[in-house]
Amino acid sequence: MLDSTPLTTKQDTTFVQSYGIHTGFIPRSQLVKKHWMLAGDDYAKLQGHWHDNALTAIYGNYFVVDKINGVEVSDAQAQATLEELSRVTLAQQFGPQYSNNISLFASDRSVGWEYPVLTPSQAKEISTSPDVIAYNKVLRYAFASAYAYSLEPGGSFAYHDDPLYQKLMLTNGKLEIIDSLLNVDGVYAFAVKVPAIASENLEEEVIIAYKGTNPFNTGDLYEDFKLFFANLAETDIAWQRTAYEFCQRILDQYPPNQASIATGYQIPETTNSHNVVLTGHSLGGYTAVDSGVRTGIQTRVFASPGTKIIDTYARYFANTMRLRNVINFRTDYDPISSSALRHDENEVEFPAFPGKNLFVNHLLENMIKERLIPLYHNWQDPTARPSQLFITPDASIGAGLKFRTNVWGPSQDR
Repeated sequence: MLDSTPLTTKQDTTFVQSYGIHTGFIPRSQLVKKHWMLAGDDYAKLQGHWHDNALTAIYGNYFVVDKINGVEVSDAQAQATLEELSRVTLAQQFGPQYSNNISLFASDRSVGWEYPVLTPSQAKEISTSPDVIAYNKVLRYAFASAYAYSLEPGGSFAYHDDPLYQKLMLTNGKLEIIDSLLNVDGVYAFAVKVPAIASENLEEEVIIAYKGTNPFNTGDLYEDFKLFFANLAETDIAWQRTAYEFCQRILDQYPPNQASIATGYQIPETTNSHNVVLTGHSLGGYTAVDSGVRTGIQTRVFASPGTKIIDTYARYFANTMRLRNVINFRTDYDPISSSALRHDENEVEFPAFPGKNLFVNHLLENMIKERLIPLYHNWQDPTARPSQLFITPDASIGAGLKFRTNVWGPSQDR
């Protein structure tokens, strides 16, 4: 089912906020710069229509562009022109290091909401089907995130004998680990190559997984505590650089293909490229998101805390760059993923587990056994399906997101 008809056909005008992401590892407070898109000495202006131009329109809105500065553009021209104007603007304002990796959104004001900019053909691709998540892929990332805990001394992995784990993850009966990082600045991570499986419609993937918070490890809990205050102050912690460098090490060995990179990020051309995904649970999810913003790699995480990694100032009432390449799978009333303030990523939210112990909502094992495995077998399972989805129509398709969608609220409404 395609949502090809806009709610309004009225000709509207808007402007564009361009974001530039620095090409190297620098402090988070300087990672992203933004500026109104310019065309020469004036602000670039888009003509087209809002999906919903009512004064009360907030959630689920987007802008379909027909003209740029009064000149009609095709779909290809619109995409190329918007990216070029953004790169020129950002290079002029902040330097070339902010012009390679970009993101852009439609906006009429400096304070408020920003929205996806779509071409007419992209708007026609938006589907209203509720079957939007490929849970076999999501299970792969969850298994990898769970395996990362076994890298720590005394760590364990509960799924070695699980037939579904063996089917989705093993190559010729073995887990094909490419590389690992063991307690460098406190970071545990590994990269694994998982096979193509025709019967599952799965391609070969390289998954980079970071270990998350062990609730029985006081060191991990202390890192989460520091993370909360680091987010408040927009400061950096050494393990973020280490995690980023590990990610780059894997990308040097296995260059990502275009499907693995968010729109607007530039990657070197290569004849041998791969599907690459970043993942992790809890603190590992946060670490994956941090590397994902810096590299543009598709990022699928579990119970990640709020990221708030872009601006120097508190942004409750300010525009902020949404993380189009990130989807966070989390459970309602999870005390960890609800901490550390604002979520700027796409989200799939599952209903809370029964009982008064809120920490059961944070455990990855509970999500795998009670949510993801049942949904793998039946995506309509009423006991497991998400309670809410927050996925914008410019979210990066692939890595478990089947197609372009636009949903903001209860999944039962789909």
